[in-house]
Amino acid sequence: MVRAQELRQIVRNKIEDDQNESSEDEEEEGEIDELIAKELKEQSLDLKSTTQQTTDSIKHKASDVGSLESSSTKKAKQPKSLEDSSDMYLMMRLLWQYKGSMKMAIPGVFLSFIDGLVGKSVALVGASGSGKTSLIRLAQRLYDVNSGSVSVEGLDVRDWNIMALRNNMALVSQEPVLFNYTIAENIEYGKPGATQQEIEEAAKEANIYNFVHNLPDGFNTSVGQIGGRLSGGQKQRVAIARALVRKPKLLLLDEATAALDSRSEKIVQKVLDKAAKERTTLTIAHRLNTIQDCDLIVVFKKGRIVERGTHDELLARKGAYHLLVQQQSLQVTH
Repeated sequence: MVRAQELRQIVRNKIEDDQNESSEDEEEEGEIDELIAKELKEQSLDLKSTTQQTTDSIKHKASDVGSLESSSTKKAKQPKSLEDSSDMYLMMRLLWQYKGSMKMAIPGVFLSFIDGLVGKSVALVGASGSGKTSLIRLAQRLYDVNSGSVSVEGLDVRDWNIMALRNNMALVSQEPVLFNYTIAENIEYGKPGATQQEIEEAAKEANIYNFVHNLPDGFNTSVGQIGGRLSGGQKQRVAIARALVRKPKLLLLDEATAALDSRSEKIVQKVLDKAAKERTTLTIAHRLNTIQDCDLIVVFKKGRIVERGTHDELLARKGAYHLLVQQQSLQVTH
């Protein structure tokens, strides 16, 4: 079992990391205690349910698979089944600000995955505090919009069964959260009750299978406290396997390679590129070299979308994206 103290520290560390995103996260400081309490409560429910092997009552939560149970008491409607479709479509038309803040974090956004973007990869770029992470949190319904709506499969997320919504999404974040369990158990956390075959297939997709298979204890190898027995790249690939084992229709990538060295980044990025080809993917990136091949790049500034297009189209406009590229000293050919 994961100790409450360990969970508390993990949540604090995650929130502290998020708060480095300047103005956006300064608005969240007043909610830290509330989020920690909520997170610990959800983790406790998760672990208790897993022990009892009642997977239909498990409230999935690991920070890098984005499954924090909403505290809303509103009775959600049961959504239609997604089994008949291989992809999710997402539409956002919203205004939003953090609770208690006078500043609008997202003063106005319209983003639709319906028109030709289902099953495609979309990247969100912009300076820290421009609203990118807030958008991903709203997609998972970690917050509710102040005005407008976030719709998945044509249904407002507030009308979704929250578990059904999040079971079709998976988040891979910058700092993977691994528990002091075996590699198999850490992967299974993404889909409680997953078979060994499903775990191994996810490991293969995440390009970690051969490494794990050659360990003396294989998938029964303990990762240590917070994954301390694994390298950064290995931890991230285990986290990716955990996200992919549930076969998400919407994959959310929040700076998934930002904490890795250049060698590990190339390995992990190759895994993510392959995973993105099979589902709708929403990526947040500061390293622009990792998103040049995305089907659409959306540029944020102060909570608003200021540009959208492919890498080449945006370079040709010599606007906000072109400036970001220049600042990172990437090769500009236009």
